[in-house]
Amino acid sequence: MEVLRESTRTVDPRAHETYSLPHLPKVRRQISHGYETEDPMVDTSRTLVRAVELLDCFTPKQPARSLQQLASATQMPRATVHRLVRSLEAVRLLTRSTREGHYELHPRLLQWSFLAGRGLDPAMIESVYLRKLEIETQETCTFSVLSGYSRTTVAQCLSSQAVCRVVELYAPLPLYCGAAGKAILAQFNAKQLGAYLRQTPLTQQGPNTLTSVEVLKRNLEAVRSLGYATADRERVPDGSGVAAPVFDSDNQIYGAVAIAFPAYRADSAQIVEWGRLVVAVAADIQESINIRSHGGRE
Repeated sequence: MEVLRESTRTVDPRAHETYSLPHLPKVRRQISHGYETEDPMVDTSRTLVRAVELLDCFTPKQPARSLQQLASATQMPRATVHRLVRSLEAVRLLTRSTREGHYELHPRLLQWSFLAGRGLDPAMIESVYLRKLEIETQETCTFSVLSGYSRTTVAQCLSSQAVCRVVELYAPLPLYCGAAGKAILAQFNAKQLGAYLRQTPLTQQGPNTLTSVEVLKRNLEAVRSLGYATADRERVPDGSGVAAPVFDSDNQIYGAVAIAFPAYRADSAQIVEWGRLVVAVAADIQESINIRSHGGRE
């Protein structure tokens, strides 16, 4: 398959990332904040336990925490918390929140949350929702979630055509350019959008990136009016997209479902039709989120 790549780096969208960790000593017994073992083959190193304690601080009522809040909650020195947070951010378990100076859980944890009985399964999204959309459009279809001031693609169904778009999974992507990013960003309220624009330079990504704040704001108004976003070579050369926002059970912006295609392969009438399709699929995914949030099964 010939691929219209997102970047010069070769990416296998089905590959799993691996991390090489240093050898940690085995301990006979250690008790720390409720973690206890007598199994000599179980590793409860202090660093690992502290990292888990930090992750435990994030809850549905407090999804974003500052370094000071984490230090207070765990009774760890601020310097230790800072070091652990940087490490968890490096391996994509934590990410910077839209709240300045705060962190939240990385969408990469969606894979694990589903296995534990919670959350949406990216594989299910791909096989149920994105597969159907790809069959109708014959183009690559993706699902992204909001991650701080960026978005992360967590599911993808590749087009069967000889030339197609391929998006790197679990990599941070900007909100101000590209259809999926703008579909999410358009749902920010005025205060959130202002904070985002103060912290995010609108640097050129593709030939048609919206680098003017006023032009971007007008574009986001159009997204809200239409119910979906479009982009033509904004983030990558020769790449276009159509995307609709997805909200969580509290009606907060959660992510976006998108169709990604080579710029030459769709006219304005086709894009309008695809806009209707992504809005419908986004509604189906949102219904799935609502069912799961109330403990139901699909």
